[in-house]
Amino acid sequence: MTNEELAALIAVAMGNSGGKSDSATSATYKDYVKLNYAAAKTLLQQVAEDIQYTGKFTPEEIKAFVELFSEESNKQIETIVKSAREKVTPGATAEDIKKAVSNIITTKTLSFFDPKRFASDYLWGKINFKDEGTLGGKAIGNLQQVRGLVKDFNLFGVSDAEIQKAAKDISMGKMSLNDYKSLLREQAKLQFPSLAARFDSTPDATTKDFALPIMKVIADEWEVDVNTVGFDNPLVESWAIPKVVDGKIIQPSVAEIRAAARKSPNWEYTTKANELGRQSATSLIRALGGGV
Repeated sequence: MTNEELAALIAVAMGNSGGKSDSATSATYKDYVKLNYAAAKTLLQQVAEDIQYTGKFTPEEIKAFVELFSEESNKQIETIVKSAREKVTPGATAEDIKKAVSNIITTKTLSFFDPKRFASDYLWGKINFKDEGTLGGKAIGNLQQVRGLVKDFNLFGVSDAEIQKAAKDISMGKMSLNDYKSLLREQAKLQFPSLAARFDSTPDATTKDFALPIMKVIADEWEVDVNTVGFDNPLVESWAIPKVVDGKIIQPSVAEIRAAARKSPNWEYTTKANELGRQSATSLIRALGGGV
């Protein structure tokens, strides 16, 4: 059995025979995956639109892409041909060969050459997530979501390079945003051991979700927007990373956080503090026999 015959069977098994019969073996496996300049240009333009790639394609780049495409596709076809030669027994019928090739494609080469996927990976490889001005809407959106997650988990040590790589992997379909969120959750469990059990029982939550009630207590006492109370607030930090005494985590309660908030200079300028001050002064005057 020749490479050409196997290539034709691969085409039939993949449903890409173009209406030709199984005996259509005149084209070699290289011809089967051949991509010309015009087709390459169209493919790149279609994929660029899908992923919102902002770059332009020069004739030289399109020609280079055709060469890379041919090299990779031929390599993958060779893999199928080699595997088929090992699987197909002498005297096998055309139907047996087709079944064998189909089995190889579906079980051993699930990433069998996909022109659109190849073009997508090629273009994503050219995109620099450090240069945000060149990113399309999808890429920017993924980058912002990844940054937002890292911020909401309040993780120390996650670099910009790691954030950019995660955004790129998500954009390329190598992982989902939920996959990345799961990775961050595991890091957060190590960084915030007092919250580990809550992360396990509430897998969709972030560190900020757990800290938000504490932030609201502080914001309410200080009469400020809750969005101005971040993880860098000493009271929030004392709750998120509590002290450990004799091997036990001593996490302050809501009441303790509220009391600490009222001892802060920030509380002294609130209407609550002024009202309490006025009431205390009035009570003192009356106790001294004043007529207020």
